[in-house]
Amino acid sequence: MTITYEAHGNVDIIVDDNVIMIDAAGPWNDEFFPELHQQLALAVQHVDVNNYGVVLNVSGSAIASPASIEAHAKFVEQGRAKAVAVNMSECTSASISETLFAKVYRGAGLKYEFFLDSASAIAWINEQLSETK
Repeated sequence: MTITYEAHGNVDIIVDDNVIMIDAAGPWNDEFFPELHQQLALAVQHVDVNNYGVVLNVSGSAIASPASIEAHAKFVEQGRAKAVAVNMSECTSASISETLFAKVYRGAGLKYEFFLDSASAIAWINEQLSETK
């Protein structure tokens, strides 16, 4: 007997110029990440692939299984984002989540920064994109 699970966690993605804005609420199970990756792949079609950034607004518990973190790391490594700004103001697992995110972004060679509000994250990502033109 095969048991299938629905994705736990929610994600909304909006593209604003060359910034992919992600609102992600956890906790996340393994089934969440393929859906996330599919939506991100669609979003990238609407930006300049040579100069785009990501603002990630995290809410709830931003923790996933080691297998999901590994799969997400591989996905991120294939992308061409210039930088990622992570707003942790609504994250209930900020300390461990920052460690996990940093490992993924560092492994992909991405410039990243953590923030406690969305406005600062957006300002920083726009600064990164204007510096790389």
